[in-house]
Amino acid sequence: MMVTAKTIGFDRFGDVDVFEERTGEIALNSTNNVLVKVKKVGINPVEAFVRSGKMSRSAAPAQFHVLGNEVVGEVVKLYDNASNLSIGDNVIVKPGAGGYADYLTTNARNVFKVPAEMPLDFAAGFSATASTAYWALYGGFYDLKKGDTLAVVGASGSVGNFVVQLAKSFDVTIIALASAHNEAYLKESGANVFIDYRDSDAVAAYANKADFVVDASLFNKGEKVALQLVKEGGTYLGMTTLPQDTLGKNVKVVFLSRTPAMTNAVVMPFLFKFYEEHGLTLKIAETLPLTVAGVQEAHRLIVSDRAAGKIILTTED
Repeated sequence: MMVTAKTIGFDRFGDVDVFEERTGEIALNSTNNVLVKVKKVGINPVEAFVRSGKMSRSAAPAQFHVLGNEVVGEVVKLYDNASNLSIGDNVIVKPGAGGYADYLTTNARNVFKVPAEMPLDFAAGFSATASTAYWALYGGFYDLKKGDTLAVVGASGSVGNFVVQLAKSFDVTIIALASAHNEAYLKESGANVFIDYRDSDAVAAYANKADFVVDASLFNKGEKVALQLVKEGGTYLGMTTLPQDTLGKNVKVVFLSRTPAMTNAVVMPFLFKFYEEHGLTLKIAETLPLTVAGVQEAHRLIVSDRAAGKIILTTED
């Protein structure tokens, strides 16, 4: 069965003006067995990298590329009544890509019912960033132990803040680094110590204190500060790039790369349970329409680092 859908994507790399809207056919079949009407899409900073071409070895995308891996929508059709989903369910969809659209099809294994008590704006903005935070802590990059010190650079961003919130379940000291105006927010999130990353004296006071540093800063802009904080023999975890110089320290440098074992089936139930038992919060900076203009503005905000929180695209008024 074919379904007509409007998508927003690009067929060349570049600035935000590469985005355009196209109408095409998507297949509902035994592989992509769930049709979802998109309500909201969470924007993630890595999408600006993909759109610009900085993450590609090719001169142009192989085909019209539609971003969007963090979607909330409504199930409108199932192929042969597949899965335990029902028509009308509000769901979180993890399609890998294709979320900048009014409809999408995907396999049921990528679809999760939104818990009844979870607001849709939160549901649209948390699944990718909280999943990344989960793997930073549980992905085997460093085994946090009682009494360890964890430093989170870029802690006011969505990923960094979820690292802080999830780390509260460990018996560790959490140091959060961000701009000064985020201090109260991060202490409420669970940070034991807050450092304004622009305050060189405060950074120096905690230099060489952290066993594990998660650099969640946008495009790794906090790399130097992160390396100041990590102690000799400690571990630095990067999310977009890795440092070429560790400031002369003997530091284990690792990149948060996903393995086949790091599946949505593992992380999503954990996050839903954590949300139910402990609560999670998300700062939403902007809600924009899911239009070409809205997508372009979202990407401008990401690149300029002017969004103090998550950006959500919506099809709803």
